[in-house]
Amino acid sequence: MNKKEFKEACILAFNNTMEKAFDTIDIFTGFGLRDFKPVTCTVKDVAGLLKWQCLMFNGQIDHNALNEVWENRKKFIVVD
Repeated sequence: MNKKEFKEACILAFNNTMEKAFDTIDIFTGFGLRDFKPVTCTVKDVAGLLKWQCLMFNGQIDHNALNEVWENRKKFIVVD
């Protein structure tokens, strides 16, 4: 995943227009682990992960969690 795709995923995740955001996030289980194999996904899939991983109950963004996704971006092969 490149910077442009990450930015698109962030916009999708945090603008409250996504429905059914968590349908495909199971492919990302364990993405922070060293032996996690890269997965093929869409920008919408990554947006679902961001919404699940980074959005706190008070509506703010957990920047540590956002940074964790960014640091592991090479494990996400984004296709359209």
